[in-house]
Amino acid sequence: MLASAMVTAHRGDVVGERTFGLASEQKLITIPDGSALILTVANYYNAGGKSILEEGVTPAEVVRQEAAALDDGADDEDSSASAAQTTAPAEPKPLSPEDAVFKKAVELLKTPAKKAA
Repeated sequence: MLASAMVTAHRGDVVGERTFGLASEQKLITIPDGSALILTVANYYNAGGKSILEEGVTPAEVVRQEAAALDDGADDEDSSASAAQTTAPAEPKPLSPEDAVFKKAVELLKTPAKKAA
C-alpha cells in the first residue's frame, strides 16, 4: 500500500521489481461445526483507481534481482519436502552491498534531487 501511494503520488522513489501483494482485507467467519469461511470484505485501489491486487505496483526504478541472489540455499532434498509440513518463516537476509536493488537505492540516495520547474 505504501509503495503504491508513493509511486502514484510521485512522493519518493520505489526500487525493485513489479510486485503483487495482498491488496484486500479478509474476514474469518467461524461456523458452529468447526469449519470456517474466509470472506474478502474489501479490495484496495491506488489513487488512480487501479486495483493493486490486479495491477500490482511497478516501481519508479525497476531493478531485477539476480537468480543467485534469490536462491535460498536449499538443495533438492529440502525442496522435495511435503507441502503439508509447516516451517517457521525464514529470517530476512541482511542487505548486501552486492545486491542490485540495494545498489540502485544507494545510488538514488546519493544523486542530488531534481528541482521542480
